[in-house]
Amino acid sequence: MKILVVGSGGLGGYFGGLLAKTGEDVWFVARGRHLEALRKHGLTVHSVHGDFAVQVNATDRPEDARGAELILLCVKTYDTEAAMAGLAPAAGKGSIILPLQNGVESADKVGGMFGYNRVLGGLAYLESFVAAPGVIEQRSQIRRIEFGELNGAETDRAREVREVLTRADIDCRLRPDIARALWEKLAWIAAGSGMTALTRSPIGEVLAFPPTREMFVSAAGEVGTVAEALGIRLDPGIADRTLKFALSLSPTLKTSMQRDVERGGRLEVDALNGAVVRIGARLSVHTPVNGFVYDVLKLEDEKNRLRRAAS
Repeated sequence: MKILVVGSGGLGGYFGGLLAKTGEDVWFVARGRHLEALRKHGLTVHSVHGDFAVQVNATDRPEDARGAELILLCVKTYDTEAAMAGLAPAAGKGSIILPLQNGVESADKVGGMFGYNRVLGGLAYLESFVAAPGVIEQRSQIRRIEFGELNGAETDRAREVREVLTRADIDCRLRPDIARALWEKLAWIAAGSGMTALTRSPIGEVLAFPPTREMFVSAAGEVGTVAEALGIRLDPGIADRTLKFALSLSPTLKTSMQRDVERGGRLEVDALNGAVVRIGARLSVHTPVNGFVYDVLKLEDEKNRLRRAAS
């Protein structure tokens, strides 16, 4: 299958690398020193599941992969619109676009531009990042992709994507309730990314300290309340279930937003805690913990933006 990976950082680089290693025709969209390294030396992955290196097709022009059958959208959520603007030349009529981004709004954005019949809803559970140009570091035992048709149908194209991902040794789950899956992940990512970024502490430290553990649980619970108001029924115990999941992870785990805070990068807080607050306000649902996390991290994001502009 011809696959275009848009965004070749920790997420796209790792899953795209597994697909390329299996022999799929994978094209990576990257830029700067990362692109140069991919072209010259290929992709190197250091992973708890086994290291590997593979020669890859790398470009900064999505149209070089014209006719891609599957497009994995793996850019940060704040780059979604810019990435979609460059996709049109690469996306043929039969192309399937699968966003694997954080948050719950990506499929709607992509569907609004390319048509909902061309989009699958999707998400990923993974701790992975660019350790150096051309080098991906993957640290979590979990490396799962969940996806499905937005209307809940099980289609031939979805089954074909599942087969391709499974051949690459990716834990892949085809969900008939992908909207629920997206909100389940938002409960984890809003609480987990929000609290680790806010405290600049790995998940184990957040959960070991009773006050921040309580904030984590409350943030996850607010996500469940907003989803319920939206008509998406999650497990009534979603907050406890999210806590149980977080406790199953390595206590040293750092979320991508924590890493972004630590390096002074741009934050995805608008798509995470910001989405909870924004959608909650529209539905008259009070979200005080997510609101607090959002306000503090939004200030950090703005300070980082000013620093970058001045440098």
